[in-house]
Amino acid sequence: DESVQEGIAALQEAGVAVTMSPFILKDSDGFPWRGRISVDNDGTAAARSEIDDFVGVDGGFGFRLFILHHARLAAGSAARGVPVEAFLIGSEMVGLTRVRDETGAFPFVEALAALAAEVRAIVGPSVKISYAADWTEYGAYAPADGSNDVLFPLDALWASPDIDFVGVDWYPPVGDWRDGDQHLDALVGFESADDPSYL
Repeated sequence: DESVQEGIAALQEAGVAVTMSPFILKDSDGFPWRGRISVDNDGTAAARSEIDDFVGVDGGFGFRLFILHHARLAAGSAARGVPVEAFLIGSEMVGLTRVRDETGAFPFVEALAALAAEVRAIVGPSVKISYAADWTEYGAYAPADGSNDVLFPLDALWASPDIDFVGVDWYPPVGDWRDGDQHLDALVGFESADDPSYL
């Protein structure tokens, strides 16, 4: 824990603004993306129950305690005079943010809003708080259930008074590589977009 706080301090001394972004790696089919975490019972009371178990809403070990642990690390850094600029309560958990209970509510989104309030109580008003949505979960969701519904599950989270900005994960390319081999980068001798010399 202290080494995390020392790392934050070192980054800030170097002039880097720090956003703490704890997230889960899930190993499934060789692709460890947290967006694949989901439940089997979308649209049922069982879905809410499974999400409550994952989050640990009754005080059990779960996602909630994982995030709150990191919020306390961020608060410890602030106590040392090196507060983080922002804190993310999760990222790219589209497999959970789109799950509905039997009433049509989105229990994981509700849990994230409640978690944002808990994190705010720990890190204080000066730290910006958000959730980093995957680009596919940021906008409208049209479930493939024949309902023709167009839903916006994250709107309730973005509207929370404890959320400071709308967050969307974006992974821009490191280079400016184009398709084909007739562009300048290929013509001057670089092999591909992942050629170490090109990067």
